[in-house]
Amino acid sequence: MTPRSVASLEEELRQRARDVRVNEPLWKHVSMRIGGPADLLAIPRNLAELRATAAFLFERGIPFVTLGQGSNILVADAGVRGVVIKIGKGIDRVRFVAAKAVVEAGHGLPHLAQEAARRGLSGLEFAAGIPASVGGAVVMNAGAHGHSLSEIVDRVRVVTPQGEETLSAADLGFAYRTSLLQARPRWCWRSNSTCPRRRQRRCASGWRPGWRSATPRSRSGHRVRGVSSGTRRAIMPAG
Repeated sequence: MTPRSVASLEEELRQRARDVRVNEPLWKHVSMRIGGPADLLAIPRNLAELRATAAFLFERGIPFVTLGQGSNILVADAGVRGVVIKIGKGIDRVRFVAAKAVVEAGHGLPHLAQEAARRGLSGLEFAAGIPASVGGAVVMNAGAHGHSLSEIVDRVRVVTPQGEETLSAADLGFAYRTSLLQARPRWCWRSNSTCPRRRQRRCASGWRPGWRSATPRSRSGHRVRGVSSGTRRAIMPAG
């Protein structure tokens, strides 16, 4: 992008998101601390800003990628041309309703697993050690110990070039470490799922209350709700 086009796009983005940075070094936003700058980094601080930013970029046909917690992502020294949208604080709320959870894309997956365990809910034990945001984890169908997000996601809310829509787990085309969200121009920001109650003294999955280990003792087929973040064309994996 030319300096003039960057300046023009920055002005447009600032009308939709408060935090827009020019030539922002991406090494500051990834766990491995490497990588060059993004022409523009937009950091929406709430869902309204996220919706407005996505709708603008879709309408203008401007390519963009999304970034969550930045775990296990390698960014080239040359950086990223165009727009990067970071999903994090302000888009990380979670609420539990009985045995269900509704989670926004920026929420940390290990934190969600811990919060579910504190409420006596099982099904997310496998995710306790996965360093990812919920959004990135859903998009790439993250998993460990023989389990994956596809087992617990019920439905997701996505932004597309045509507007918002809700997709069921069956619509997402989950497969090993992938989903249709990686290939289609859809941006998922919220999802829902169901967590069964824990049995007395032990989790239904075989975990003891207050678990800290990331290694499950038995298999669990329970379901939970989550969220995801995606992009117009490319999705940043696991985080």
